Amino acid sequence: ALPLPSATASQIPSKMVQSTRVARVFFMDFQNIVLLLVAVVNFLLGAVIFLRGRKTSVTISYATFVFFVAGWSFGLAMFRASESFAIAEWWARFYYLDAALLVPSFLLFSFVFPTRKNEMPFWTRVAIFIPAILLGLALFFVKDFLIVDLVQKDWGKEVTLNLWHYHFY
Repeated sequence: ALPLPSATASQIPSKMVQSTRVARVFFMDFQNIVLLLVAVVNFLLGAVIFLRGRKTSVTISYATFVFFVAGWSFGLAMFRASESFAIAEWWARFYYLDAALLVPSFLLFSFVFPTRKNEMPFWTRVAIFIPAILLGLALFFVKDFLIVDLVQKDWGKEVTLNLWHYHFY
Protein backbone atom coordinates (compact mmCIF):
# COMPACT_ATOMS: atom_id res chain seq x y z
CA ALA A 1 0.00 0.00 0.00
CA LEU A 2 1.21 3.45 -0.83
CA PRO A 3 1.45 5.97 2.02
CA LEU A 4 -1.17 8.70 1.89
CA PRO A 5 0.12 12.23 1.47
CA SER A 6 -0.16 14.33 4.59
CA ALA A 7 -1.62 17.82 4.47
CA THR A 8 -0.70 20.79 6.55
CA ALA A 9 -3.40 22.93 8.15
CA SER A 10 -2.99 25.59 5.45
CA GLN A 11 -3.68 23.03 2.68
CA ILE A 12 -7.04 21.84 4.12
CA PRO A 13 -10.03 23.80 2.82
CA SER A 14 -11.74 25.83 5.54
CA LYS A 15 -15.16 24.28 4.78
CA MET A 16 -13.74 20.83 5.49
CA VAL A 17 -12.28 22.02 8.80
CA GLN A 18 -15.62 23.60 9.78
CA SER A 19 -17.60 20.46 8.89
CA THR A 20 -15.15 18.35 10.90
CA ARG A 21 -15.70 20.64 13.92
CA VAL A 22 -19.47 20.41 13.55
CA ALA A 23 -19.30 16.63 13.28
CA ARG A 24 -17.07 16.47 16.38
CA VAL A 25 -19.44 18.64 18.41
CA PHE A 26 -22.37 16.32 17.71
CA PHE A 27 -20.41 13.08 18.00
CA MET A 28 -22.18 10.68 20.31
CA ASP A 29 -20.69 7.48 21.63
CA PHE A 30 -22.76 4.44 22.61
CA GLN A 31 -23.29 5.60 26.21
CA ASN A 32 -24.59 8.99 25.09
CA ILE A 33 -26.94 7.37 22.60
CA VAL A 34 -28.31 5.12 25.35
CA LEU A 35 -28.69 8.09 27.73
CA LEU A 36 -30.54 10.10 25.07
CA LEU A 37 -32.73 7.11 24.23
CA VAL A 38 -33.60 6.71 27.93
CA ALA A 39 -34.36 10.44 28.13
CA VAL A 40 -36.67 10.34 25.10
CA VAL A 41 -38.48 7.18 26.27
CA ASN A 42 -38.98 8.62 29.76
CA PHE A 43 -40.14 11.97 28.39
CA LEU A 44 -42.67 10.26 26.10
CA LEU A 45 -43.83 8.01 28.94
CA GLY A 46 -44.28 11.03 31.21
CA ALA A 47 -46.17 12.91 28.51
CA VAL A 48 -48.53 9.99 27.84
CA ILE A 49 -49.17 9.49 31.57
CA PHE A 50 -49.74 13.19 32.12
CA LEU A 51 -52.05 13.64 29.13
CA ARG A 52 -54.17 10.61 30.04
CA GLY A 53 -54.90 11.69 33.59
CA ARG A 54 -54.22 15.35 34.18
CA LYS A 55 -56.79 15.56 36.93
CA THR A 56 -55.44 12.93 39.33
CA SER A 57 -52.59 13.54 41.74
CA VAL A 58 -51.22 10.03 41.12
CA THR A 59 -50.61 10.63 37.42
CA ILE A 60 -49.34 14.17 37.91
CA SER A 61 -46.85 13.14 40.60
CA TYR A 62 -45.62 10.10 38.65
CA ALA A 63 -45.32 12.08 35.42
CA THR A 64 -43.30 14.73 37.30
CA PHE A 65 -40.96 12.04 38.60
CA VAL A 66 -40.53 10.55 35.12
CA PHE A 67 -39.86 13.99 33.61
CA PHE A 68 -37.03 14.54 36.12
CA VAL A 69 -35.59 11.12 35.23
CA ALA A 70 -35.67 12.17 31.56
CA GLY A 71 -33.98 15.49 32.37
CA TRP A 72 -31.31 13.73 34.43
CA SER A 73 -30.50 11.33 31.57
CA PHE A 74 -30.48 14.17 29.04
CA GLY A 75 -28.20 16.28 31.26
CA LEU A 76 -25.73 13.40 31.67
CA ALA A 77 -25.60 12.89 27.90
CA MET A 78 -25.05 16.60 27.24
CA PHE A 79 -22.35 16.76 29.94
CA ARG A 80 -20.51 13.85 28.36
CA ALA A 81 -20.89 15.27 24.82
CA SER A 82 -19.75 18.82 25.71
CA GLU A 83 -16.31 19.78 24.53
CA SER A 84 -16.25 23.09 26.39
CA PHE A 85 -15.60 22.82 30.13
CA ALA A 86 -17.85 25.84 30.82
CA ILE A 87 -20.78 24.19 29.03
CA ALA A 88 -20.00 20.83 30.63
CA GLU A 89 -20.06 22.46 34.08
CA TRP A 90 -23.48 23.98 33.35
CA TRP A 91 -24.81 20.57 32.30
CA ALA A 92 -23.31 18.99 35.44
CA ARG A 93 -25.19 21.52 37.56
CA PHE A 94 -28.33 20.76 35.55
CA TYR A 95 -28.15 16.99 36.10
CA TYR A 96 -27.36 17.44 39.81
CA LEU A 97 -30.45 19.65 40.09
CA ASP A 98 -32.58 17.05 38.31
CA ALA A 99 -31.23 14.34 40.61
CA ALA A 100 -32.14 16.50 43.62
CA LEU A 101 -35.67 17.00 42.24
CA LEU A 102 -36.16 13.24 41.82
CA VAL A 103 -36.37 12.77 45.59
CA PRO A 104 -39.27 15.12 46.40
CA SER A 105 -41.17 14.11 43.27
CA PHE A 106 -40.96 10.43 44.20
CA LEU A 107 -41.84 11.26 47.82
CA LEU A 108 -44.92 13.08 46.60
CA PHE A 109 -45.84 10.10 44.43
CA SER A 110 -45.40 7.72 47.39
CA PHE A 111 -47.93 9.73 49.41
CA VAL A 112 -50.67 9.37 46.79
CA PHE A 113 -50.05 5.89 45.37
CA PRO A 114 -51.64 3.29 45.44
CA THR A 115 -54.55 4.92 47.26
CA ARG A 116 -55.60 8.50 46.77
CA LYS A 117 -56.55 8.88 50.42
CA ASN A 118 -53.45 10.91 51.18
CA GLU A 119 -54.34 13.96 49.12
CA MET A 120 -52.27 16.88 50.35
CA PRO A 121 -52.95 20.59 50.31
CA PHE A 122 -51.18 22.56 47.61
CA TRP A 123 -48.78 24.31 50.02
CA THR A 124 -47.70 20.98 51.54
CA ARG A 125 -46.79 19.74 48.08
CA VAL A 126 -44.85 22.95 47.42
CA ALA A 127 -43.06 22.64 50.79
CA ILE A 128 -41.78 19.18 49.82
CA PHE A 129 -39.90 20.77 46.90
CA ILE A 130 -38.42 23.74 48.82
CA PRO A 131 -35.14 22.01 49.85
CA ALA A 132 -34.49 20.86 46.27
CA ILE A 133 -35.29 24.33 44.92
CA LEU A 134 -32.86 25.89 47.42
CA LEU A 135 -30.20 23.38 46.35
CA GLY A 136 -30.87 24.34 42.74
CA LEU A 137 -30.47 28.02 43.48
CA ALA A 138 -27.22 27.33 45.32
CA LEU A 139 -25.98 25.13 42.45
CA PHE A 140 -26.40 27.88 39.90
CA PHE A 141 -25.77 31.05 41.92
CA VAL A 142 -23.25 30.18 44.68
CA LYS A 143 -19.70 29.94 43.38
CA ASP A 144 -18.18 26.48 43.87
CA PHE A 145 -21.29 25.09 45.53
CA LEU A 146 -21.06 21.34 45.18
CA ILE A 147 -19.03 21.42 41.94
CA VAL A 148 -15.50 22.65 42.51
CA ASP A 149 -13.78 21.64 39.29
CA LEU A 150 -13.91 19.54 36.16
CA VAL A 151 -10.92 17.39 35.29
CA GLN A 152 -10.24 15.75 31.94
CA LYS A 153 -9.28 12.09 32.39
CA ASP A 154 -8.40 9.46 29.81
CA TRP A 155 -11.96 8.12 29.97
CA GLY A 156 -13.72 11.52 29.94
CA LYS A 157 -14.61 14.43 32.20
CA GLU A 158 -14.75 14.03 35.97
CA VAL A 159 -16.59 16.33 38.36
CA THR A 160 -14.70 17.24 41.52
CA LEU A 161 -17.17 17.79 44.34
CA ASN A 162 -16.94 19.88 47.49
CA LEU A 163 -17.44 17.16 50.11
CA TRP A 164 -18.92 19.53 52.71
CA HIS A 165 -21.55 20.73 50.26
CA TYR A 166 -22.17 17.18 49.11
CA HIS A 167 -23.34 16.31 52.63
CA PHE A 168 -26.08 18.94 52.29
CA TYR A 169 -26.92 17.72 48.86
